[in-house]
Amino acid sequence: MTVAEQTTSISKADLSKAVVVYLLMVLCFCYPVLQGKLIAQTDYLNFIPPWDSVKSEQLEKPGNPYLQDQSNEFLPFFTEAKRQFSQGIFPLWNPYIFAGNPLWANTQSALMFPLNWFHYVLPPPAGFTISVLFKLFLSSFLTYLFVRKIKVEHVPALFAGAAFGFSAFSVFWLNHPHTNVVCLIPLCFYATERLLDYKNKSVFYWYAMLVALTLFAGHVEIAFLTATACGLYYLIRLLQEGHFALDKILRFLFVYVFALFLAAVLIFPFVEFLFNTAIWAERSATKQLHIPPPGLLSIFLGDLFILDGWPKNQIGFHAFSPYVGMLTVFFALMAVWKRGRFVWVFMLLSLLSLAVAFGVNPLFFLVKNTPLFSHLPLFYFSILAAFSLSVLAAFGMRICLQKMFKLKNKLMVVLIVMISLGLLHSFWMPNELEPFLEDKNLLLESVRFELILAMLAMMVLIVLLCFSAKYPHFIGYIFVIWVFADLWSKGHTWNPAIDFENAYPREMPESIEFLHEQKKPFRTVGYDQILIPSTNLLVQIHDIRGYDVPVINRYHQFFNQVLKGNNLFWYYYFAKFDVNILPYLDILNVKYILSKKDLSTKIPPHLEQVYDHEIKIYQNHNAKGLAYFVDEVIWVESAEDALEKTQEVKHKLGHTVVLEKQKGMTKDAMDEHLAKKTPSIEFHSTEANHIQIYANTEKPAWMVLSQSYYPGWVARVDGVKTNIFAANYVLQAIKIPAGSHQVSFKYQPLSFTLGWLVSVCSFIFALWKITRKTK
Repeated sequence: MTVAEQTTSISKADLSKAVVVYLLMVLCFCYPVLQGKLIAQTDYLNFIPPWDSVKSEQLEKPGNPYLQDQSNEFLPFFTEAKRQFSQGIFPLWNPYIFAGNPLWANTQSALMFPLNWFHYVLPPPAGFTISVLFKLFLSSFLTYLFVRKIKVEHVPALFAGAAFGFSAFSVFWLNHPHTNVVCLIPLCFYATERLLDYKNKSVFYWYAMLVALTLFAGHVEIAFLTATACGLYYLIRLLQEGHFALDKILRFLFVYVFALFLAAVLIFPFVEFLFNTAIWAERSATKQLHIPPPGLLSIFLGDLFILDGWPKNQIGFHAFSPYVGMLTVFFALMAVWKRGRFVWVFMLLSLLSLAVAFGVNPLFFLVKNTPLFSHLPLFYFSILAAFSLSVLAAFGMRICLQKMFKLKNKLMVVLIVMISLGLLHSFWMPNELEPFLEDKNLLLESVRFELILAMLAMMVLIVLLCFSAKYPHFIGYIFVIWVFADLWSKGHTWNPAIDFENAYPREMPESIEFLHEQKKPFRTVGYDQILIPSTNLLVQIHDIRGYDVPVINRYHQFFNQVLKGNNLFWYYYFAKFDVNILPYLDILNVKYILSKKDLSTKIPPHLEQVYDHEIKIYQNHNAKGLAYFVDEVIWVESAEDALEKTQEVKHKLGHTVVLEKQKGMTKDAMDEHLAKKTPSIEFHSTEANHIQIYANTEKPAWMVLSQSYYPGWVARVDGVKTNIFAANYVLQAIKIPAGSHQVSFKYQPLSFTLGWLVSVCSFIFALWKITRKTK
């Protein structure tokens, strides 16, 4: 029986075989796990000061020095979330970076995504290894399920699953939230196809819960692109089936609208954050949001962007490579040659995705100027291209294994591919890629060598195709092994295998112990890569630097314009010590300055060196504290005026505050000069989302809280709610009446409370609709 003659229904035997095949692939790809090692990149932490002073001498360099997000962003997020959960606090706010920043609302932390729950029960960073294994398996197996759903046989479906599950994009971002969404892309298409088979309303709610899960996964851009691709797929399939009608379109829209209600607990705070973030300005200023067109060669060459000729210290466009294997491209072309209703859909999705990701006009121009898409990193379209090519390849492989498809036609497609590779060998030039290159000639030499290897692979393919009709199962499994071996060779070392004892700093540096012994609360600022942002979360040290996206717009502007800091792709740092910003460090409660260099010749008298070992620590005796009183107020009309005035009066900020007027304020409420006698402040507790203070003042006074001014913070004096004013553009201030008072600041965003209620009600409604009996 030929492959074409088999039934396309999925038997339990086929499912069991697929599970076994993909489990073997995952274990082969991550074989060091069987040796007791972890798949993680967090060994990089051992090379960050001051941990580098206590690292093992056996560690010479990080396993992957290019990708640092896992070490200085995701692991810190999970560590802080785990800490807050253990205290009975929902992790809404991150007090350790900047002057505080939303944690839950940033979405990329993906704190409640199921594959991240392992971080809360396992020692760091073991949770990453477990999620890697699950992601690889799910991406492959769910692709298999979808391809079987659209009536492709077992072996070609296995091929598609291997191609997508171990594709360059998936492997590169394995330890990032990108692949939380990526592994669900096939299931979203499966659910879309089920929606076309509409038989009962429960499919609406299952699909909506799946879409909500993609939103919790931590990468809203890829979730949005997935929704767009599924929408296009749905419309085309309606046209093909002759069912294009308004009610059918409304079904799809209902799914996605209801998904927003299910995910409201995250979406509402996230939308609120978007209205208060700097992401719009930053994305508009970023020009390179696509891969230049010559990069399309990466469809054939998986290592194009890391060949000799590129700078050694960067990963460039490799992060967005659509490579799914050379053999996959051949089979995709074979599918296009033969065509078919599903082939048309995925051919269109492939071409559209590649055009947008690689800046091919006019489509690229149209998409990048379309609302919502205009601020997206368009190179993420490459993952849709990878998925579409993998599905196309399943159809193409099925054709190659059929007896009815003549050998000469198969060989003709091979010949076309070989001619194309030959032309690329002779005429391909980097062109728009040149500004990113280190050595153009070296890259061309490397590319030509790789293309020769690709042509030799096509010759091997010719031999296999000669026997494909006679031995379809045997040759089919060879193709599956081939594509996996290809992708394994390109990506298995990208996510390093590290020993557990080296995966995380196990010894506390003396400088950190010194800081832990100091009276809190206080913030630090580090130079010379000390506790690079946001690794300070791992040791519970507050720092005015940070690494997160999005970032509160007020702090972003303050950091860039007032503190004269640097930010590169949401990584906020200081290149060198600047004595001119010390008055601003005072009001940000920066009590300790960390440096590897001697600053004694640059610092004023109120900075005192208090530690000198693996790093140098200087104490700032002018730090104002987390909360402090002022005796003079300057009122301004707007946030822009406040930013300007704060810079004008920087030497008076120790006793003066710049406040922004609020609507309906009377002149009597705007005190400008207050009692000079210093009131007292005593901290009762300083939790992540809640600060309690005992304050005593003989006369009414203004208290400044060195915490980011942001919606959701609620202040109470003796239990009575009071207005919070924007202070010095970036901080908070409240009016304290005369006398002794209990003052509290608590982060209680209405967006979260309302979102929680909407999500719970929506989920209960969905379960009721799914489980209720129907006639």
